[in-house]
Amino acid sequence: CGYCKKINANKDDIKKALKNHGIDLKYVSDKENKAEFEKLQKKYKVKGFPASIVLQNGKEMGRVAGYMPTQQFVEKAVAQLN
Repeated sequence: CGYCKKINANKDDIKKALKNHGIDLKYVSDKENKAEFEKLQKKYKVKGFPASIVLQNGKEMGRVAGYMPTQQFVEKAVAQLN
């Protein structure tokens, strides 16, 4: 989808910005690793895409749905941890 492509194009910027907040980003795409993608999709019951799941110590803390500019994405992800 178009939004998935936008996130894919910005994933390095997003990863770097999250790292500044002590958060590691694991990016899984159906194009890059279909088996892992399908496993995680089932585990977290993901129905819409793109979907970002915010985890802390393996526990789901929240989700960021859809595409948004890098800074907005980072702010929303960091807010899920507080």
